[in-house]
Amino acid sequence: MSEATEATEPLSNQELLEKRVRSGWLHMVGLGWVLLLFVAVVLGVVQISRILSVNTTLGYETDFQAGSVTPFELNSTFEDPTPLDESAREISPVPIFLVHAAEAGFFAFLQRDPGSGCAVMWVAAEIQFIDPCSGSAYNMSGEHISGPARRGLDRFQVFSAGRDKLKVSVKLFALGPASSVGVDG
Repeated sequence: MSEATEATEPLSNQELLEKRVRSGWLHMVGLGWVLLLFVAVVLGVVQISRILSVNTTLGYETDFQAGSVTPFELNSTFEDPTPLDESAREISPVPIFLVHAAEAGFFAFLQRDPGSGCAVMWVAAEIQFIDPCSGSAYNMSGEHISGPARRGLDRFQVFSAGRDKLKVSVKLFALGPASSVGVDG
């Protein structure tokens, strides 16, 4: 008989077992690679979504009357270059006040006092932001007007994008302006 027509001998139990083990092992390795690829894709999507969430649409310019102060929590992560505590370097979500100052335009202030680190509050009756921890006060443009703070409120860039949509970018951050008020306020 030639080799092509020669019958194959049945595999022994030991050979069948070895073949199944090899096959199962290869199957597990394949599943491992698929799982690793899946995790890499998920992490990539998370990273891309973080990059894309840098600019957040807040609404239309006409949604915010002159003189208005509107609190927002941006679904973004902000890498704070000046944390008061190293454990607070990453801020997410990002709390801001969107301010439409009549003459000065739009501002987006981080809702945090630059000196004490406490959350500032908008006090409409006084037309001021107040830090309840230190007593520092800021005008509607975020400038320091009294108290121990040494600079104004930190801010993010606000810009208009197509059809007067307002957007804010957590990557375009600026420290508040230096205070012209004495340290004692």
